[in-house]
Amino acid sequence: MSVNSVPTNLISATIEKESFYHGLMPREDVRLILDKNGQFLVRMSEQSMENLDHIF
Repeated sequence: MSVNSVPTNLISATIEKESFYHGLMPREDVRLILDKNGQFLVRMSEQSMENLDHIF
């Protein structure tokens, strides 16, 4: 199953439950959370929200 065939609301509902997902977050705030080498997070930026229709 490709990402293009998965409904957007299903992807959103699934990723929002993950510990690495932090929702809408400015880039500047990421530095406050990530303090060790190898850490990562997934965030929604305002730009990605504007372009969400183009992704799916």
